[in-house]
Amino acid sequence: MVTVELESPEVKTYIRQVVLETLKEALAASSGADATQPHSELATLLLLHVRDMEAFKIRIESELAAIKQKLGSIEERLDKIETTMATKDDLKNAVANMVTKDDIANMATKDDLIDAIAKIGKSIKKRLSEKETPTEKEMLSDK
Repeated sequence: MVTVELESPEVKTYIRQVVLETLKEALAASSGADATQPHSELATLLLLHVRDMEAFKIRIESELAAIKQKLGSIEERLDKIETTMATKDDLKNAVANMVTKDDIANMATKDDLIDAIAKIGKSIKKRLSEKETPTEKEMLSDK
């Protein structure tokens, strides 16, 4: 029985040469330089894998282009929506600033409004003056 030490420099050199030759065959076959199929099964498998990966890459690039196109379309629609959309605050302000027929009919003159504001002010002052300030003892008992 023959024992081969895998860590020996001779074995490593031999493995390296086989791998390089196999890769050269696969590359030559994939580039079309050699019209014949690769000589080894490993080179054939590598060539098939490379072709599968190229087809996969092309399919992914095609799908990515379609996704980018859809995304661009969505962004355009979103821009249109954002430029034409009224915000909630815009709508609240519009409702608050609406004037109806009844508002116009019930509108008071400037002098009427000034008198009404003065009466409200007097009423507030009167209530504040009537209100007694609680003593410290009352404040503590409330707590």
